[in-house]
Amino acid sequence: MGNTYERDIIKAILESNQETIMVFKSKLMNSQINSINMMAGEYNKKIIFGSIKEILFNKNKKILVIE
Repeated sequence: MGNTYERDIIKAILESNQETIMVFKSKLMNSQINSINMMAGEYNKKIIFGSIKEILFNKNKKILVIE
């Protein structure tokens, strides 16, 4: 695993009850995005890779945001 942000996302996939998780795309490399997507698929989670604007102005309380 790469950085702590990637570990936080994986921990959320494994432990969270939220079906949708939004994360900063700019903090991840393409290889990390691919591995996170694969793991999310195995646990029936949806990952949204958002921009700073999308994350800051997210009003949906059903989405877990990893900052």
